[in-house]
Amino acid sequence: MKIRLVLYSLDRSYMEHLVNYLSIHHGDTLEINIFNETQALEDYLKDYRTDIILLDQELSCKAEKGERLIRLSEERGSDPEDPVIFKYQREELIYKAILNAFASGTDRILHYSNRDGEMEVGIDLFLPLNGGAGASTVAKAYAVKLASNRKVLYLNLELFGDCEKTLKADGQFSFDDILYAVKNRRGNLTLKMESALKKSREGVFFYAPSENPVNLMDFTEQEFHQLVDEIRKNGMFDCVVLDMDGFPSPWMQGALKDADRIWLVADGTAASSEKYDRFRKYIVALEKRTQSRFFPKMRIFYNKYSRRTGSPVNGCDLPVVGGSPRYEYVETDAIIRNMAESDAFEKERV
Repeated sequence: MKIRLVLYSLDRSYMEHLVNYLSIHHGDTLEINIFNETQALEDYLKDYRTDIILLDQELSCKAEKGERLIRLSEERGSDPEDPVIFKYQREELIYKAILNAFASGTDRILHYSNRDGEMEVGIDLFLPLNGGAGASTVAKAYAVKLASNRKVLYLNLELFGDCEKTLKADGQFSFDDILYAVKNRRGNLTLKMESALKKSREGVFFYAPSENPVNLMDFTEQEFHQLVDEIRKNGMFDCVVLDMDGFPSPWMQGALKDADRIWLVADGTAASSEKYDRFRKYIVALEKRTQSRFFPKMRIFYNKYSRRTGSPVNGCDLPVVGGSPRYEYVETDAIIRNMAESDAFEKERV
């Protein structure tokens, strides 16, 4: 099944350029029909149904029930009552906007494959054992390393996290759009996920952070499981790197259950040992309450570690799967790149 898209414009050169791009890169998703005359369009719409009508802002057209009318604007911004797409942006962003509009009003399945329902999507959860350990830096570096030969989703669910400080990409949507789709159970979640997706120059897929942390605070464990189930079955990714705060939250409990591997990032300071003792007691109690096993999935990664001033976490018998030294006066994006290219994860099968 494809999205039935009608393009109505008097700008023949622009439309040919856009259609050429969409046909080459998204021909498996879009069925495109082009018009530059009102009567020809009206005659077509009498006989055929369409999903989205994309037209120049100065033109007019009557949309039937179930058809979405979107205007191409020469200025940025939109009116909810009259949605528009900025005309002069990258064609891929125009495609994402079309996809987002379609996803809001349908549950139709398009071209995605779930590999006979047996998607083996590895999920790695990164948690800081103590404040300042740099768990997010390690998680991003691991995602960059995986991205060299896999389709990896870096999913940041830190309450105040902002992955866009190091992962750069264009796009107008954020994780808020995913949260809204999950909570309202309306539209096509897979298409929403694709429309909001960004891809960094390193090849890592990610979502812009939620604009308001309150939106994330309302994210329940059940909704988290729903999101993970969708990721596992839609065939978009090979692996997922989850980056979360260390404090207990509904979505962290869901991640502990769904993760294949749980990385505890420590820096070898006294705080690491103190926090691990409390964390261990929490996990023991949580295992009893949920009848689950989390410790077998856990491992330690030492970041910002100095043999001169640091020491292993006391009373911890979890396997050590890697480590990285402290970088002085180096920007975070450079640290991520260096860590990804180093042997920091050599003990872990990547």
